[in-house]
Amino acid sequence: MLKQIIFFFILALRITLLNAQPIIPRFENLGVNDGLSHSSVYNIHQDKKGYMWFGTPNGLCRYDGNHFQNYQYHDAKNNTTNNFVRGKILEDAAGNLWFTNENGIYKWDKNSESVYLKWGNNLLEKSTTEYRALLLDENQDLWMFNLAEGIMKYNILSAKIAKFSFPIKVNYNNLTNTFIQPDSERKIWMKIGDNNADLMIFDLRSNSYTVAKDYADVRAIFFDHQQKMLVYKNKLVLEKSNGMRFIIATNKNKTDNSYRSGIKDEYGRWWLTSASGLSCYDENKNALNIFIHENLKINSLPFDITTCAYIDRTNNLWVGTDGGGIARLDLKQPRFYLFPLSMGDYPVLKDYFTKCFYEDDQQRIWFGTHSSGLNIYNPQTGSLLNFQNNPRKNNSLPGNIVGAIFRDKYKNIWIGTNAGVAIFDENKKSFRKITIPNYSPDFPNQGTFINKIIQLKNGNLLCATTRGLLKIYRKPGNKFYAEFPEHLNRFSSIDVVQLPNGTIYSAQSTGIIQLKCNGERFDSITTFLPGLDIKSISIDRRDEKFMWVASRIGLIHYNLRSGKYNLFTEKSGLGDNHVYGELEDSLGNLWISTNKGLSFFDIKNNKFKNYSHLHGLQSNEFNTHAFYKGASGNFYFGGINGFNWFKADFKNPIKTKPQAAITTIENNNQILINDTNYILHQLLSVPYNQNDFNFTFAALDFTLPKANKIQYQLEGWDEYPVITENKTVRYSNLPPARYRLKLKVLNPEEVWSDEEKIDIEIRAPYWKTKPFLYITSFLLLLLVVYITYFFSRQKEKKKIQLLEKQLAINAERVRISADMHDEIGSGITHIALMSEIVQAQHNGELKKEMQIISSSAHKLVQTISEIIWALNPQNDTLENLLAYMREQSQQYFEPFEMAFSIHFPEEIPTIKLTNEVRRNLYLVTKELLNNALKHAEASAISLSFCINKDHFSFTVTDNGVGINEAKKRVNANGIKNLKQRMNAIGGDISWITKERGTEVIYSMPLPKHTTFFTFKTTA
Repeated sequence: MLKQIIFFFILALRITLLNAQPIIPRFENLGVNDGLSHSSVYNIHQDKKGYMWFGTPNGLCRYDGNHFQNYQYHDAKNNTTNNFVRGKILEDAAGNLWFTNENGIYKWDKNSESVYLKWGNNLLEKSTTEYRALLLDENQDLWMFNLAEGIMKYNILSAKIAKFSFPIKVNYNNLTNTFIQPDSERKIWMKIGDNNADLMIFDLRSNSYTVAKDYADVRAIFFDHQQKMLVYKNKLVLEKSNGMRFIIATNKNKTDNSYRSGIKDEYGRWWLTSASGLSCYDENKNALNIFIHENLKINSLPFDITTCAYIDRTNNLWVGTDGGGIARLDLKQPRFYLFPLSMGDYPVLKDYFTKCFYEDDQQRIWFGTHSSGLNIYNPQTGSLLNFQNNPRKNNSLPGNIVGAIFRDKYKNIWIGTNAGVAIFDENKKSFRKITIPNYSPDFPNQGTFINKIIQLKNGNLLCATTRGLLKIYRKPGNKFYAEFPEHLNRFSSIDVVQLPNGTIYSAQSTGIIQLKCNGERFDSITTFLPGLDIKSISIDRRDEKFMWVASRIGLIHYNLRSGKYNLFTEKSGLGDNHVYGELEDSLGNLWISTNKGLSFFDIKNNKFKNYSHLHGLQSNEFNTHAFYKGASGNFYFGGINGFNWFKADFKNPIKTKPQAAITTIENNNQILINDTNYILHQLLSVPYNQNDFNFTFAALDFTLPKANKIQYQLEGWDEYPVITENKTVRYSNLPPARYRLKLKVLNPEEVWSDEEKIDIEIRAPYWKTKPFLYITSFLLLLLVVYITYFFSRQKEKKKIQLLEKQLAINAERVRISADMHDEIGSGITHIALMSEIVQAQHNGELKKEMQIISSSAHKLVQTISEIIWALNPQNDTLENLLAYMREQSQQYFEPFEMAFSIHFPEEIPTIKLTNEVRRNLYLVTKELLNNALKHAEASAISLSFCINKDHFSFTVTDNGVGINEAKKRVNANGIKNLKQRMNAIGGDISWITKERGTEVIYSMPLPKHTTFFTFKTTA
């Protein structure tokens, strides 16, 4: 008795010291419609990777948070199967799974992802009872139980088996109370037979049995490290390691003789499965609760017959049922508490559209709805009180649309509705409606919907309504009088606040109006943010000169003194631009309700974090005025499907790293089988024509599976990592190359997993391989060399032929020049000399004629000399042309008393000119000099030459009388001929008449590839 008192004292002390996590019975259920192979689940296991495994009568099922993968064994030889998973699912050091049934021991091989029968009835004598796997120790010995053979040991490495028969006789005719449970100290506890059978303990270290007389009446035992949960008839007993026992339940209605499994969570709660539901014993509260299936509640336990329980690495409780599939319950304190857990929980409510809140001293949650009146919800018990309008009762709720709940400093609770405002007396369950003059609820256009109620410094109330600001005066005896001040009721008021200095701000359809108290009157001072669709306003608790304004365009931080503001929108990181309201925590950070969930605004770091329905919110859409901060520090936000509440300073101490997994790889729409290369090197190598890949990913964190995010990148193809909620990605027509797929996952607690990666090699076709390319490149190079050599030889031959032809032409030109000089030139010279002799011997007409013949002969000799110069190939350069011009022009002007000058550069580039170009340039120059001499009446004539990067030009200048229009007409043919000569060789010519003299410039472009350099001009 003393021990029990001490234990009770210790237990009570734990209740005060430990913060037990509240149980939110929201079960997420998975069944055959979700892909589970059978509705009965008898074993649950989480492997090293993080996958959840379920043992069913139809084989193993693996779950990744999105999909089930079923694995079965098929005996091809005998065409039989038995995939009932008995006992526990065990995992060896290599990650392979082991299970047993009537036929023997099975292995799920990690590499091949296939099930094999490793030991069974085809190896030993046939057994009539099942083999039940119990544990797998560090020696890789698999321990199992068989009713006929006793305890058995199978070494998974050597395949050797040993049997240890029971030391006592078993009554096989009565097996009403048979249980087998291993503890944490390498012992197996067994009771085989009826209730009177002895309890046996098998020690794995000594391979020996003992009989425990102290546990004669026990029906089942479940183990924690330092405790045992003992199941007796109609009672549960908790036993400590020192042997101290404490009875925790004796009520027949709260205990169950058919407990099948038990497990303890880290919050001090025991979870027990049975044929009549799931039992939970909370050590901290010394309370036993039973969860059962409820038809009207979607998130209740799916079936009453529970078979097994398992707690995964992120503190989710998995419960197997015999007919209802699997149930998962999050044991952690939720980030967001939710009302309701499922839509059918409270049939009295027509809907859960929440409009306002109030938290009382008992931390009950009062909330108003859009059509279901006023409600009081007790989160500790789950009970709900509902109050709605009853036209037959004068003291019922005035209207079923409740938009405001407010408790004044006199402890009156005010309820604002669509039909006015009333004081609620909870003890009498009655409402005292406040009369409003000139208001008739019978006319919709006179309806008064209460949006907000505040208490002024003088104790009176001010309500923001659809008809404007409503003022409620308190009279002696807790009586009240209401009125709409005429000067305040022109526009609908959506919200109203009062500063400590008495200044009032009212958000209306015309903007935000600042009001100042003047006795019982409010004087309007100013209006700002006109025309903005405002949802709510609040004063910044850190600095009263700022106001937070929630609107359809975002959240506005408005400076009441300067009129300046900052606008926060989706571009800033806010979840949505449609903002309903905000609540400020103790650090000045904001929680903001929007049309796309809740947003947390870290003021210090200027960052937003957004939450959606995937994180446990009632919906993505919230409501105007449905936000409230209770005296307990709880934040409340309501929306279209109920409401959430939470602590703003919530810190989840459990931040387990999730696991990332590539669950399937499809190549050209075929699922790839793990080959040896992939297993050893994490390399997938496929040919070039199998270049379509479809990957399925999994984030192995099961708390909020839909809120997990995937980050992947195919290096060599994706420029940047991609973050998405989608679990599949497809790559089509990848070119041959080496790629690396990198995968990470992010859970809702923003914890990243380790990186998973797999190398993918798409082999190029043989014609794109390096050896083939080297060989073909070498052959191609040889071909190019040969072709180049061939064509260069052909080109050289053509050059030689052209050169030979040119040499022949040049030789012919030299011969013609010589012949003209020797034959024709000498003959004409002879004629000229003979005419001069005849001229000397005669006078008169004959002398004149002979003088003409002599002059013509000399001119002909000069012309022939010019033709011979042009024909000579040695004179084909610009330099020779200039030299010839210099020589001939100086000779031409020598007989005359005329100032003639030549300005040619000292250095002339080697530029080849054709016969036609040289001849025309020379003749144009000769003609211009001749015209200047004959017609210009000049005393000075000059010839100059210049050359630049793209052309060269000649200039003939005189200081004569110039060219008038009459002379132009006279010399029209001469000018025309000069232009034709220049045009014929691609040049141009122009005349410039100056005040004194004429300047003629004629030029032509340089041949291509002429090297240009600076020239020094000489006279």
